[in-house]
Amino acid sequence: MWANCPFHNEKSPSFHADDRNGHYHCFGCKASGDIFSFLVQRDGLSFPEAVERLASEASLEMPVATPEERHKA
Repeated sequence: MWANCPFHNEKSPSFHADDRNGHYHCFGCKASGDIFSFLVQRDGLSFPEAVERLASEASLEMPVATPEERHKA
């Protein structure tokens, strides 16, 4: 899929998203990555926040570490 890049202003589409391999690339500003880096860059999320958002959209529960597991780590 081709579109105008969400990371910079442009008049013609230079942003390519390939759903077959799950990556995007802008030939104008050179932004590229996967769905996690897209949300981090576009929405200013941290990586764990991006994972939580995508899990929520997919109706998946995130595992929660117990206090013992956190201490052990």
